Amino acid sequence: TQVYQQIIHNSQQQLQEEQHQDHELQQKQQQLQRLIERQQQLQLQQLREHHQHQLQQLREQQEQDMELQQMVDKAQLQLQLHDMEQQSQEIIEVAEDLKRNFFLYHLIYESQNTSLSPILARVLASAV
Repeated sequence: TQVYQQIIHNSQQQLQEEQHQDHELQQKQQQLQRLIERQQQLQLQQLREHHQHQLQQLREQQEQDMELQQMVDKAQLQLQLHDMEQQSQEIIEVAEDLKRNFFLYHLIYESQNTSLSPILARVLASAV
């Protein structure tokens, strides 16, 4: 019976050791699982931050593009305004030439139909 008691005692001891080892293994597995979850959370956080950074860069780039487009639009409008001012000035100059020429032709016509001197008529004609 002593041998049986020893066997039972050894078996119980072995069982306790195995249970203890199982418990330690279970704790290590839980710890590993927590580490894996933490690593996944960190990777997810890094991915979020990276995407946030990319979104911010995209917003800034869009703002810069809009500012550049506004500058281009403003420059084009200034060029159009300058062209219109130049065309207006040319029209004014042509109108003034026409007015002056009309006046001179009128004087020439009147000088031919009146007793103005022929010298004055030639001077007026040469002015045109």
